[in-house]
Amino acid sequence: MARPKPSTFDKQKVVAENRKARFNYHIEE
Repeated sequence: MARPKPSTFDKQKVVAENRKARFNYHIEE
């Protein structure tokens, strides 16, 4: 089963998680 490069996928996932965490932190403050 073909899948995208882990580096690209992980990078996008990390960016999404960081963005979500920062968004939630901003709301809580």
